[in-house]
Amino acid sequence: EWKSVSGTWTVHTVQNPIRSANPFSFLGLGPDALAVAGQWFWRDYNVSVAAHPLPGSAFGLKFCWNDNDNTYDLLWKGGDTGETALELVRVAAGQRRSLARVTAPFVPASWYRLEAAQVGGRISVRVDGHQMMEVQDPDPLLGGAVGLWTQEGAGTVFDDVAVVPVEDASIDFGAQSSRDISCLRAVEDEG
Repeated sequence: EWKSVSGTWTVHTVQNPIRSANPFSFLGLGPDALAVAGQWFWRDYNVSVAAHPLPGSAFGLKFCWNDNDNTYDLLWKGGDTGETALELVRVAAGQRRSLARVTAPFVPASWYRLEAAQVGGRISVRVDGHQMMEVQDPDPLLGGAVGLWTQEGAGTVFDDVAVVPVEDASIDFGAQSSRDISCLRAVEDEG
């Protein structure tokens, strides 16, 4: 069950429901719109969502969310210089600290699959199945709900949210990032 924390959230229908297996999605609007689901005790999970930003909107995910002052923010938005970036931010006791940032443009009115896995402070982020960042937070936020976030513009349509337990996150020494750093790989629980 989704709870609106801020902004306006409505069930959104596709234009031609006959051509869709799932004709409903979740539309968020507002200057800083957030909807959350889950419990404070959720730990070691992988959250993924299909997101369709509308013109002028920024969007993202929150995970290990206990409140707006204690969460991980995965935000995809434009910066002051006009570049678009995907950024992972740790928010603890209201203090924001960027853990990773990558310049990555997105096209409004296109669908993207955002995914974040967190196990004991090891965080892996993917977009459309491609590894975008991996970090180790030395002082991790270990549990909490998940959230959908959008800001400004015409809003963002979200669909196909999935939260599954992750058994372990391991270092894959065979897979190297573009910076020649070993990649973290999340292993989903089979049960």
